[in-house]
Amino acid sequence: MHATLSSAVALMAAIAVSPTGVLGQDIAAPPGLGLGVSAGIISFSDDIDSYNLGTAVEGAVRYTSAGGIQVLGGGQYGQVDVQNLNKSRTVWGVFADARLLLQKDGRSAAPYIGARVAYLNESLDTDLLGEISSTGWLAAAMFGVLVRLASQVSLDATAIFGIAQFGDQEIDGVPQPDSGNSGATFSAKLGLVYSLSR
Repeated sequence: MHATLSSAVALMAAIAVSPTGVLGQDIAAPPGLGLGVSAGIISFSDDIDSYNLGTAVEGAVRYTSAGGIQVLGGGQYGQVDVQNLNKSRTVWGVFADARLLLQKDGRSAAPYIGARVAYLNESLDTDLLGEISSTGWLAAAMFGVLVRLASQVSLDATAIFGIAQFGDQEIDGVPQPDSGNSGATFSAKLGLVYSLSR
């Protein structure tokens, strides 16, 4: 009886001092705050001004719960080629992600699924018309994997598929009626996450 009680107390104490509850520290994303940066490719379908491939970087603050729910907030910046113009359009924005991590104690890799919503701003400098710009939003699904590389560092690989909707364009600040556009978007990024809780 005494041995059983002692074991129960020891187990409760271990859970209380562990920030992951029943999960240990040997996981890809321990509960708590983290900081991440990533870079990769982005693409928009031809329905959005005949976009081609481009590159983008992003940074985010993230919080991971003991139950494997992860929320992120951050910003992104990219350059996307525009067909037939030999120019690149700048796309920047802020985003919020929600993810469900499928991680287990003792495993350094954690696949995840999630969703993203973002506010976007696009602009293009042209020789003839000046600056063409518009704002819009993005809604997307994502999947990826976190892989623990070191005590406080993890690799984050993400693929995002979504729909972007932009409002009417402005040419040097003058609105152009019925010039909005929409289409599919894809991005694949690779980054590093630094955990503040290990």
